[in-house]
This record gives sequence, C-alpha cells and structure tokens, in this order.
Amino acid sequence: MHRDAHAQPFADLADAWQRFFTGQNDRPVFKKKGRMLDSVYVANDKFQIAGRRLKLPKLGWVRLGESLRFPGKILGIRVVREADHWFLAVSVNVPDAVYYQSRTGERLEGVDVGVKTFATLSTGEKLAGPKAHRRALHRLNNAPAGHYPENAGR
Repeated sequence: MHRDAHAQPFADLADAWQRFFTGQNDRPVFKKKGRMLDSVYVANDKFQIAGRRLKLPKLGWVRLGESLRFPGKILGIRVVREADHWFLAVSVNVPDAVYYQSRTGERLEGVDVGVKTFATLSTGEKLAGPKAHRRALHRLNNAPAGHYPENAGR
C-alpha cells in the first residue's frame, strides 16, 4: 500500500522480541498462512477521518460503523480482516484529562437474568421474556409429574 505497510512488520517484530526478553510474552513465532489475521498498518499521514468516513490510499472513502470515541492525536490505524469482515483499530494519544477521567454511574445498570423473570434491572424493573421463553416456561410449569428426567425421583 505504501512505505509504512512494509516497515511496520519490522517494528512489530522488534516490539515482540523486546516483550519476550522482558518476560512479558512468549517467544515470537512466524505467521502461518491461513491461521493468522490479514492486516495492514497505515500511518497517520496516509489517511483522513471525517466523521463516520475514512479515506484510505488506493481505496478512497470508506464508511465506518461509528465515529471516533476519543479526542486526541491519531498515531495510526490497523485494518484487519476477520471472517470476511473488515475492522479498524485506531491508535489515539489522548490527553491526560481524558485518560484519567473518572467514570460516573449514570446510564449503568446491573441485570439479573433468571428463569421466572427473564431479566431484573438494578432499578427493580422486571422485563418479560420473549415469546419463546414464555412458551417454554409455560410447558415447564404444566408438565405432568415425572415427564422430565431431571425431575424424576423428586
């Protein structure tokens, strides 16, 4: 694609050996055709991101599933193919104020999934299950005694 696509594997290899010698990772292994993900690295000066669109060299504008979540300087991207779907990993150097920002509890809820009630939220709200769940629950409640092997002998 361009010069960075050929230089990045060597930078990745140097990083892998450094992690090996510090004891962080196992020994690096060669890639095996058909077993590894297809990927390409693109440096920050070779592409443009505008909202939910990405302009790649040789391809042009490509639609993205979502816009970038974090503000900051974009260091580079890696385009990966996994099971005939393409994914984009963006490396962003975010400011410390954003990085160390504490999370608030707003819009977060706990969910308890059960049999009688399909889901119970931490607010106490109970959600009814889908039709298949209700039908299976009805069959389970109305089954004759000893019909299900796991209930035999109770």
